[in-house]
Amino acid sequence: MDLSIVIPVHDDVRIERCVKSIDENVEVVIALNRPTEEVTGIVKRLGVKSVDVQEQNLGMCYNAGMDASASELVLFMDSDCVFEPGAIAKMYVGKQANPHALVRGEVVFQQNSLQSRITKSARQVTTTNVPYAFIPPLLLDKEVFQRIGDGYRFAEDVRWCVDYEFELRRTKADVPLVRLTDARIFHDPISIRSDLRSAFKYGTGKRIRYERTGERVNFLEVLKEPILRGFREAGPVTGLYLVLWKSVLYAGYYSEKYGLNTTRR
Repeated sequence: MDLSIVIPVHDDVRIERCVKSIDENVEVVIALNRPTEEVTGIVKRLGVKSVDVQEQNLGMCYNAGMDASASELVLFMDSDCVFEPGAIAKMYVGKQANPHALVRGEVVFQQNSLQSRITKSARQVTTTNVPYAFIPPLLLDKEVFQRIGDGYRFAEDVRWCVDYEFELRRTKADVPLVRLTDARIFHDPISIRSDLRSAFKYGTGKRIRYERTGERVNFLEVLKEPILRGFREAGPVTGLYLVLWKSVLYAGYYSEKYGLNTTRR
């Protein structure tokens, strides 16, 4: 199969489980994102290709992984997820049938506590059930950046919400997206603390993009749409949690705006 799978990793020892879930003969490229010694040892033991990225930056990881990959088709995955058997083949076949489209699989969030049940429900509203080119899992051809035509690949300035930034550009360029709900990956349970930490980082990335592009944002609409869907699709607990989640996201946004953000360091 002429396909490369790119997986960024910093300190997540689950990278071994992720790689071992790959059930096709494909090239695997690990983007070592200032890795710990333990992760470095695991990747060496796995015997897969790796590339060093000197800054904790997902855009840099994605771009470096693509540069190191030999295939024209690249599937982006996360280290805290595993492939369901057959998922890679389904995405590959989907791409062959839709050569000018991006192909996105289905993320199934797992739960093992009340906290992860809440975050799973919220992520289903904001991530799983939206027609966006989110990572993971996303399969693209490298020429898609030429079709988008704005002069760069994955943004390296926003650092954290790289796939959302890419989604905005994909939509503007009218690049089609094919969603395959039967090509599934499984995401480990997410605690509320971890989820809110991610929300803050996403907010800083949003602010960086808006500073660069000068886009005008209707924050009421940005806040309202997922929160209302949370109440409507998943009930009051999820809706209220999304109010909190969006509040933390915009705390990150304004901390970046006023120079209070310390996540760069």
